Amino acid sequence: MAIGSDSASSGQNSIALGINSNASAQNSVAIGYNAKTSQSNAIVLGDTNSANVGIGTSTPNTNTKLDVSGNYKLGENGSIQKNLISFDVYPSISMGNTVPGASQIIQITIPSTARPSTTKATVVVTPANNFNDDFSISWAKLSNTSTLRVKIVNSSLSTASVYSGHFYVTIQEF
Repeated sequence: MAIGSDSASSGQNSIALGINSNASAQNSVAIGYNAKTSQSNAIVLGDTNSANVGIGTSTPNTNTKLDVSGNYKLGENGSIQKNLISFDVYPSISMGNTVPGASQIIQITIPSTARPSTTKATVVVTPANNFNDDFSISWAKLSNTSTLRVKIVNSSLSTASVYSGHFYVTIQEF
C-alpha cells in the first residue's frame, strides 16, 4: 500500500506513507517524506538526513534523531529512567603542592539547561585527557538539583599540583 505522491510499495506486505516514500522490502514500513526501507521487517520514520522523531512531544528537538519527553526504558531487562543528562565543565581547582592522599571537594554548578528534577541519580565525572594523572576522582554526588560535589584526591606517591580541570559529566536520573 502506498499513500502520498511519488510513494511506492513494492515489497510484499509493505506500506509507504508520505511524499516520495518507498517500502521495497517484505513486511517493511516507510513513514514520512523521503522515508525508504530496503530491509525486511523494518520500520523507518523519515528520511535519513533530516528526520526528527518525537515521542510525547509535538516539537522534537532538531539537534537529535529521537526526542522522548517522559520516562523511558531501554533493553529487555532495563529499568524505567527519567533523564540522561550530559555536559562538560571547567571548574575552578586550586590544589598546589598537595601531599599524597590529600583531597579537596569542589563544587560544580550544573548548567540551568542540564539540571535534573531530583537528586535521585547516578553521577559519572570523567576528567579530560589534560587532567593531571597524579589526581583521581574519589566520588561525585548531587548536593541538590543545581550543584554537584566532586572529591579530588592526590593518588600518587609524591607531592603534586593541579590548578585547572575539564570534566565530562553524566547524570542518570531515575
